[in-house]
Amino acid sequence: MQRSVEPVLIYLSESHTRTVRTGSYCEIEGMCFWVTLRSPLNGESERAAVVEDAYELNVFLSQAAGVEIAQVQMLCPPSISGRPHWSLEELRKIVIHRGLESSQSAVVYETAVATYKLGDLDLRLRKRSHVLYSARNLKARITTAAPPLKSAEEPQLYAHF
Repeated sequence: MQRSVEPVLIYLSESHTRTVRTGSYCEIEGMCFWVTLRSPLNGESERAAVVEDAYELNVFLSQAAGVEIAQVQMLCPPSISGRPHWSLEELRKIVIHRGLESSQSAVVYETAVATYKLGDLDLRLRKRSHVLYSARNLKARITTAAPPLKSAEEPQLYAHF
């Protein structure tokens, strides 16, 4: 007896054309965020969004409608983690720091495993700080209603913005 295996589809949102494409694989080249989505319709967490940077994550989380954000993780390449392999770590906080007496800045990513700083700002200097993401704020997030589906034949994204 032969089992049929359904292909895994990856939905890609093309923001410049506002269309959705599908594929069977993707490559990830650098640090990004893995956002696990839970559908309020069926309660399943079978979908995730891959978000490229901290600002895009902030926009995605503020505009994603019709889904519960179950978890946000940071995919860390060896160049950031210092380890010989990629790691997927629960994200706890992202803080952006800007120097008051210089044009330097830094972004600090706190995960369940480690804290990573990207940028040139010496954090001992005077600075202005802004929390861009926190797991605590995510838990307080209220799920808003999803826009109506276009058609059953077209690929649909959860949390499409």
